[in-house]
Amino acid sequence: MIRRIIIKYLQLKSLWKPYGYFGDFANWKDASAETGSYDDARIFNRVLEASRDVRDDKAKYERDGIAFNDTFHWEALKYFREAAKGKNTLKVLDFGGALGSHYYPTQKALKDIQLDWTIIEQEGFVQHGKEEFAKEHLHFEANLEVALSKEYDLILLGCVLPYLPNPYEVLTKLTAAKANYLLIDKHPLIAGTKDRLTIQRIPPSIYEASYPAWFFSESKFLAFMKGHELVDSYDCPDIFNINSQFKSYFYQLKHDA
Repeated sequence: MIRRIIIKYLQLKSLWKPYGYFGDFANWKDASAETGSYDDARIFNRVLEASRDVRDDKAKYERDGIAFNDTFHWEALKYFREAAKGKNTLKVLDFGGALGSHYYPTQKALKDIQLDWTIIEQEGFVQHGKEEFAKEHLHFEANLEVALSKEYDLILLGCVLPYLPNPYEVLTKLTAAKANYLLIDKHPLIAGTKDRLTIQRIPPSIYEASYPAWFFSESKFLAFMKGHELVDSYDCPDIFNINSQFKSYFYQLKHDA
């Protein structure tokens, strides 16, 4: 009941403050025609500067191009420990990991685990990643097929599927990689059998931008993931102006899959 009241309040608030998620578009092309894109230079420059601060220990972590110095909390850290059991090195493929948004705080929080971390990103991120951020255990790759030529223990998707034109095509390739574990973090879900394509408008306090964003049918998503065993999941606290629930899912590959 409280959640429904908050959503209704946010819906009314968005009538005069147009930030949040809007519309129900037929396809990515139609949505893109009314937005910018996630590779906007303004977004990239914000992420670059904030990531440099984290790398240089001037901040503890980066989110949405903002550097934070408060304590890093991420409930999913326990899943990295689970995936690392019995291993000398945990090999992670981070799809959409920017310049180390999850790598740096995870590495600092789990100092007893040796991480070997590969980030899949757009060309601009990869170029700067290789020039400024790459090191022995942190790698950057723009080509998914090249990245998947290696084996991984855990594949991480940190709220990235909503911003892909064909998210299920990418998810098909990643699930076929046969990593032991798959962590899908902050995945936006809605009721019903049909995905919803919206436009997300970001308030200027973060950075002024807009881009297409999916909300996924929970029943469709869960059916798609039937080849993996659901180990754990939890609700994320995020509440937005449409009726949805963000959830994190931790899957293990079924041995008979």
